[in-house]
Amino acid sequence: MRRLVRFTLSVAALMFAVFLVAAGAAENGAMRPWRGTWSGELTIIGNCEGSALLIVENGIGYMEHMGRTGWYNKYCLDPVTWTATSENAVETAANGDEIHVRTSLQVIWTSATSGNWIETETVISGTGRFSAAKGVSHTGGTFSFTTPTKAVWEGTTTGMLSY
Repeated sequence: MRRLVRFTLSVAALMFAVFLVAAGAAENGAMRPWRGTWSGELTIIGNCEGSALLIVENGIGYMEHMGRTGWYNKYCLDPVTWTATSENAVETAANGDEIHVRTSLQVIWTSATSGNWIETETVISGTGRFSAAKGVSHTGGTFSFTTPTKAVWEGTTTGMLSY
């Protein structure tokens, strides 16, 4: 009987240890939903090579796992295809940790001064607790030019993130 009790306790302890290891692995490496909302401003600050427009975006939002989050991106927008890519977008969490993303943007005009945009963000690096981050998100929203070189924008993000 003692052997059975010891065996049962040993199996229970082993199962508990496996559970703890699995829970830690899930916490530190599992993909999790990553959602948020954004608003901000973009400014056309000049031209890139050819006729592409050099644009800087700044925004504020709220992202799961990050809290209040700042957004910065700088890219060249092709005025023929209305597409752009960037390797330097940064999401900055409330505590200063960063997620660096590669973006791929498509603009869809609905009037002479406004429209919709869709973007895919691929996590390429990070800092602090996001130093090993990986993930992909999709963001979409609207924009409206308030002057010939400034527009306001807003949107929502959905994706998956591990860190």
